[in-house]
Amino acid sequence: MSTQTEGYCLSLEEDLYKLEFKYYKARQSPPDLSQVLDVGKDAANFTWRQIEIGDNDSGINSTVKVCEVVSVPGLLLVPEAFTPEGLHRWTHRSLLDFPERPNVTNLETLPASVTRRIGESRVVLDVELRKKLRWTTLGYHHDWNSKVYDLANYTTFPSDLARCAAVFAEQVAGYAYEYQAEAAIVNYYPVGTTLSGHVDHSEEDLSAPLVSISLGCTAIFLIGGTERSTRPTPIFLRHGDVALMTGASRLAYHGVPRVFIEKGSFRNRHFDDSSQCRTTGKWETDAEHTSDEDEQLDQSVECKESICFSYLKKNRININIRQVHKPDI
Repeated sequence: MSTQTEGYCLSLEEDLYKLEFKYYKARQSPPDLSQVLDVGKDAANFTWRQIEIGDNDSGINSTVKVCEVVSVPGLLLVPEAFTPEGLHRWTHRSLLDFPERPNVTNLETLPASVTRRIGESRVVLDVELRKKLRWTTLGYHHDWNSKVYDLANYTTFPSDLARCAAVFAEQVAGYAYEYQAEAAIVNYYPVGTTLSGHVDHSEEDLSAPLVSISLGCTAIFLIGGTERSTRPTPIFLRHGDVALMTGASRLAYHGVPRVFIEKGSFRNRHFDDSSQCRTTGKWETDAEHTSDEDEQLDQSVECKESICFSYLKKNRININIRQVHKPDI
């Protein structure tokens, strides 16, 4: 068996990215998570520094710890990057505001029986729409078929999210110019879903970092090199973590083979305390998160706060921000 990549074929044995992806995705034989890097305990696999961010209106902690993954030069992680208020803010923005028109979502591609309800209320307040929501795009709306940004297909990029991304790109990643956040995709991952390995190369300025914010359930982030024959590194990304792909890692294959509920991460905890939920990589099966009780809670919640908290317990949100054009120098 072989897989096609970059104009030539790799055997399955040579495509180490695919092999590792399948391993961590497996359902019948759950993977051993002991080899997944954890910023909370695997100090030898990271180089650390502390950065003073200072006062900001993005909900970012005034002082953050930044680590670079030794096996993936250029990949920077900022664990627990946000204050509780910041987590609250970006969760609400991702669920209550970003999926609304004129932003574009996957819901627009569904049958008319579904799309006609868009706009009748907020997407997240409609149980069926909320369950079907998978992505929304902001700013330049990427054409997934042509893999290009259409200059004619643009809506105003949220200014608060642009400021947040600029803090990480400039102060953490050291981007030398004024970072212009021009496009973002917000992915909504129910437990058990995946994101296939890919490379982001549609942007003009590949020196500008990708800024990725994680909210909700824990993910295994799998990142390799510029070739699929490079053995990838698995890393836990948790609620409130920020990843920045810079330098050599900017064009690395990356994906998400697993989204799961870590035991103790959100169970019986208040929303404002969720930033403290750093657990040990133990995980529950997909079946354990779909109890009748959870479903009844999902159906019965009336306030937006409860809906957001309920959603975070069973889903992951990833806000991935990028600069499309080269900087004005």
